[in-house]
Amino acid sequence: AKPVLTCEKTGTCEACPGDPIHYTISVTNRGSCAAHEVVITDNLPDGVIHESCQKTLVFKLGTLEPCETKKVNFCVIADK
Repeated sequence: AKPVLTCEKTGTCEACPGDPIHYTISVTNRGSCAAHEVVITDNLPDGVIHESCQKTLVFKLGTLEPCETKKVNFCVIADK
């Protein structure tokens, strides 16, 4: 038995400077046992700014049970 994680990031493909861009990252455990201490690390592309001014965002999801999905929603602003 082992956890098998899949990750999907969705959001707007195009934006003008100053526009908000909303992203959702979904992580699903498709395995047969729990995944513990799951962390998402997302490196933002050039041309967007997060309110924290960080280029790397870290989200701690904790434990994902088999067949469980957790989602993270966040917004950035297009600056280029």
